[in-house]
Amino acid sequence: MSRRAFALLHPSPAGSGKRLKMTGEKEIQKLKQDIEEKEGLIKRQREELLSLHSVSQYLVSETNLEDLLTRIATHIGKYLGAKFVTFWMLEENKKFLFVKAAYGMSQLHIKYSRGEGHLNVNEAWVGRAVRDKKPYFSEDVSQDLKLPKRWMEKVKKLNLRGLICLPIIVADESVGGLCVYWTEARKFENFEIRLLSVVANQAATAIKDIQIYQELQKGTDELEKTRLALVNMLEDTDEARKKTEEEKDKTLAIITNFADGLLFFDAENNLSLINPQAETFFGVQGKDVVGKSVPELSAFPALLPLVELLGGEIKSIFRKELSVREKQTLELSIILVMSGKKTIGSLAILHDITREKTIERMKTEFVSLSAHQLRTPLSAIKWTLKMFLDGDIGEITNEQRSFIEKTYQSNERMIALINDLLDVTRIEEGRYLHKPVLIDIEPVVQSVIDSYRDELKGKNLKLEFQKPRKKLPRITLDTEKIKLAIQNLIDNAVKYTFPGNKITISILHNVGKEEIEFQIRDAGMGIPKEQQERVFTKFFRAENAAKADTTGSGLGLFLAKNIIEAHGGRIWFKSPVFTDGSAEGKGGGGTIFYFILPVKKEFDVFLKGL
Repeated sequence: MSRRAFALLHPSPAGSGKRLKMTGEKEIQKLKQDIEEKEGLIKRQREELLSLHSVSQYLVSETNLEDLLTRIATHIGKYLGAKFVTFWMLEENKKFLFVKAAYGMSQLHIKYSRGEGHLNVNEAWVGRAVRDKKPYFSEDVSQDLKLPKRWMEKVKKLNLRGLICLPIIVADESVGGLCVYWTEARKFENFEIRLLSVVANQAATAIKDIQIYQELQKGTDELEKTRLALVNMLEDTDEARKKTEEEKDKTLAIITNFADGLLFFDAENNLSLINPQAETFFGVQGKDVVGKSVPELSAFPALLPLVELLGGEIKSIFRKELSVREKQTLELSIILVMSGKKTIGSLAILHDITREKTIERMKTEFVSLSAHQLRTPLSAIKWTLKMFLDGDIGEITNEQRSFIEKTYQSNERMIALINDLLDVTRIEEGRYLHKPVLIDIEPVVQSVIDSYRDELKGKNLKLEFQKPRKKLPRITLDTEKIKLAIQNLIDNAVKYTFPGNKITISILHNVGKEEIEFQIRDAGMGIPKEQQERVFTKFFRAENAAKADTTGSGLGLFLAKNIIEAHGGRIWFKSPVFTDGSAEGKGGGGTIFYFILPVKKEFDVFLKGL
């Protein structure tokens, strides 16, 4: 066979070797690119941790709030290349914001914002962030078509484009906001948003610690722990740059040094991680519980309260109280860990609030003791005044009777307030319901309504009781407490309904849900929108209600809510919002309060300690 024929039948492998070489070069190039991206990510994480480390040092070293926020604003502004960084704070009336500290802004502008230049909480980006308790950002505000003309003029004058505003929240209440402004349009990276969120949270911590000056030392210790934890994180990050395969061990080191207890459940709800602080809380060893499912954890008595709270399916939880042992209370929050749209696990965070609960218990005991001590002299005053009014001590003039009647009424209000305070302490001590019986709800409501006949007539009000067509099922409840809840709701309706209008009360049976629904509709002034979130809180009275009637204690709706919830029910309301943005009317709109009670044949224990 000729060489030419052999070459045709057996081609040279040289071309194949060239292709293999090209493929290897592409893989090497891709590997280099992956390494560069990894190194870039590690560099950004390290810079972020260094920045947070600097902020934590400010928190430890500064005790003056304005100086502290100014240093943080300056640091963040320089680090992110921003034109302005501003910390806004709410005024005492909760309606306006002013600049507490800033970077890049003149002292003249800061001073102006604290006077006539203060900002209404219902406008601008920071106002929305504070009001809605969530971040707002814009890649280019100059292209915002919804921006008011006067704000667009300011934006163009200052050459502002990129913007992000975050709320500063203390004890679940917005106290201010953090805003960062850039002169160029920008797409926000995750590390920037994460950094600013942590800074906003750190600022909230600083505000709380500075306000509660008697706990300054404790706050300083906590901040020192945070600083040490950040130092550990920095060391771990440096190690990660050298040996990426040790990343898991470094993450575990951070978790180990965390001040709060941490438990991580995988996608199958099996416990895959528990840190030492959580082990201390529950008195268990990680090797004994890791790998077990939630039902299997019930074999450990100390973990039973946690298992009962988690239930069959782990869901998001925010600040639920958990008693693990005598005189120790934890606050549990559960965060679902997502990868894209898929849940890969659940992180349970346990924060020790024993000291806060002890202080709260001491306060409750003090209120209870004071109220009990006041009842005796007030009762004595009441009966003495009653003897004067009944003529048991002798005849009195009309003028004297007028003064004594006013004094008697004031004393009655004091006794009612004392009784409300005692009810509040019973609620907080978990011993409020004690006489549950199986009864019909309709006669209970009717008896309360009947007690208001004279008062309704005196105020020129009509009350319509819409009874159900069919007989309601009997339910188990504490009659006296339910009467008190209904009375408080009717009290509000009678106090604030305008004369000549009508109050409507109705009861219906939601058969499918096996619950009884109660409604009371008034024709009053309504509840201002910005104050509606606080309606059921202790001692709260809406501004318009306080002006209309100065005698209320702000405890009626708080008591009603706790009574309803103690029976396993739920209470809520609807109040119309008018065209001017307010919730105040002059009759006809009013407010509707609702509550529901479950239809149960046997009484369940809803409060601890019953």
